[in-house]
Amino acid sequence: MLQERMVNDINEYLYTEKQVREMWNRSKPEQISIAQAKCFEAISRKKGKVAVSFSGGKDSAVVLYLMAETWKMYYEMNGMEKIPPLPVFFADTTNEFICARSYREHFIEWIEQKFGIEIDYHDIKPDTNYFKVVDELGLPFVSKKVSRMVRDCRKTLKRLNLHYTDIVQYMPKHYTQKHKDEIIAAADKLRELGFNDEAVLVLTKITSANKISNQHFIPIQSDHF
Repeated sequence: MLQERMVNDINEYLYTEKQVREMWNRSKPEQISIAQAKCFEAISRKKGKVAVSFSGGKDSAVVLYLMAETWKMYYEMNGMEKIPPLPVFFADTTNEFICARSYREHFIEWIEQKFGIEIDYHDIKPDTNYFKVVDELGLPFVSKKVSRMVRDCRKTLKRLNLHYTDIVQYMPKHYTQKHKDEIIAAADKLRELGFNDEAVLVLTKITSANKISNQHFIPIQSDHF
């Protein structure tokens, strides 16, 4: 039930390309008003149980500004004498500019003074660091081409009413020429489930002619390449 409600909430905010282009044509005051309304809706629907993700970039700075402004407005409209602190989180990638920390601190202090509210700020740090991840797993080069392949596979899974967890058992353990029979078996199973040739190719490297291709394949982390 919770998962269904979350999906419905997400679908409510999915826009077509045409709708997004129409948004770009709005006047600046209209864009700001709509953004404020969205902030107010989020705070109201969640009864104040929201948090702002603040990286220090220009986009998240605008979001924090709008949320802080709306946060104060929301509680004043509801007759709250004491406005609760606005939760703000920063996800530390461990690969940040030193000056960025100082900027975030100064910006948050300025927001507090600007709107007369308190910010409940948290730095979220990972158990490892960026350089160790790169050393052990490699650089995360995800291209637009790969992103498009992932998107198309998700569409196929949705069309078949499947999740990746439903097919992972059929996926090959190796993706080399030496294990071609294993890969073809996986491709055949996907075809039985209703996957088209394009989806089979990007998931297994196998073309419609049962040949291995490295041109259209979602890269995976494996010790067998």
